[in-house]
Amino acid sequence: MANLNRVLQGEFYAGQVHAKIMDLPGPASYATGGVAIAAADVGIGHNILGMTLVQADQATTLLVASVVYDPTTGKAQFFSGSAAGEIPAATNLSSGTYRLLVFGF
Repeated sequence: MANLNRVLQGEFYAGQVHAKIMDLPGPASYATGGVAIAAADVGIGHNILGMTLVQADQATTLLVASVVYDPTTGKAQFFSGSAAGEIPAATNLSSGTYRLLVFGF
């Protein structure tokens, strides 16, 4: 379960799609495959459709360039802009906070 923090004034509806802006503290040891995030963690209903990285406040040498939600695993995968592919396992991202726009219903 992810430790998400709700951003005030950070939610809206578009038809039946619900979106929220959430802050995700970086994990101390990133696990390959990503960080588990459930719809209940976000308070967004039953299913997460997707998410995008809005802002990254980070002080790490391996910068996170994007976050992609994998609905088959229920995990948010972190990808680097300074190295090809997913952030390597056991990378310490705890110095960062990642603001996500999460969509679901």
